[in-house]
Amino acid sequence: MERLTHEADFGVEDWEQILYRVPADTEGAYNIFDIAERWVHYDDADCGCILQDITRKLRDYENIAPKVDELYLKKCQEVSELTKRMRWIPVKERLPEKSGVYWTTMRHTDGSLSTERYYWKSEYWNKQAWKEVVVAWKPYDCPEPYRQEA
Repeated sequence: MERLTHEADFGVEDWEQILYRVPADTEGAYNIFDIAERWVHYDDADCGCILQDITRKLRDYENIAPKVDELYLKKCQEVSELTKRMRWIPVKERLPEKSGVYWTTMRHTDGSLSTERYYWKSEYWNKQAWKEVVVAWKPYDCPEPYRQEA
């Protein structure tokens, strides 16, 4: 969208420094009150068109704003869900519900920790053994393999 406004620094109120160009006056630019006055008192068609453009662009902007707000809220919710899903879950809190591959933080006999891919089977009869080695786990989300574009 082409810029409708132009800013100047006259040392006056901010809104008075927002100017609009008038096609009939290539040397000047006017604030919105000057344009409205020219339109009302002198029936200046250019000024009427500028006021119509301002009105349309304001409408267009206001029509976009709710969509941006909705999109932002949706993305925030997605990030929140992803963060919850990808957090480390201590085995003291709970074990995985489904069988599958998980990222795990393993505690070794020397006390060191490492991150490893580990298979969990929900039917394990000795779940305590898993708890003694695995400190925490999270879903193993493997990205889709690369596919060359056609």
